[in-house]
Amino acid sequence: MFWIPQETTAATCTTAAIETEECNRCPVLGTATQTGRTTLGHDFNDWTLITPVTETTDGEEKRVCQRTDCTVTETHILYATGTAGFAFTLTNNNTAYSVSKGTAVAASIIIPAVHNGLPVTMVASNRFRDYTVLTSITIPGSVTSIGSYAFDGCSGLTSVTIQGKITSANFASLSPFPGDLRDKYLAANGGPGTYTRPSGSSDTWTRQP
Repeated sequence: MFWIPQETTAATCTTAAIETEECNRCPVLGTATQTGRTTLGHDFNDWTLITPVTETTDGEEKRVCQRTDCTVTETHILYATGTAGFAFTLTNNNTAYSVSKGTAVAASIIIPAVHNGLPVTMVASNRFRDYTVLTSITIPGSVTSIGSYAFDGCSGLTSVTIQGKITSANFASLSPFPGDLRDKYLAANGGPGTYTRPSGSSDTWTRQP
């Protein structure tokens, strides 16, 4: 006996083509996947912006498969960019980034949690030192290490928001910030919080409720 192809179910994005076959001696029907006829795969159009990304909020874009028999849609997060001008250096075997001032000039800065698809985990030593126009900083929860003198000499700094947890071992003891901010942060068990001081000349920081 041998099989005679009777009809074909066309391949789709996710399923291979199928033949229906009939025995040449009897009315028995069988099915078989056509040799060499694999799935087509999706044919996506270009990404379309859904929500614009900003310094502080993530955005989103989507793309849709263009094949008539498919309704698959993919979405992609566009991570918040943080303040313009920062410089980033790969660390930890190229799995994360350290951030530094670069060409940033803003008085209020926001460090992004993600850069080029990788987490920003460190503010290395001296990277924002003597940034005298700086008045406020937001440090994301992705940052787990702050180096010596990272923000030392930032004489105008009066507000720091730390959104994550930094342990004493990863929070340099040598003037990472002006005044007693490090001590106040660790005394509060190293959790998220905002700290302020009345002026750049004050060494005393207060954790806000």
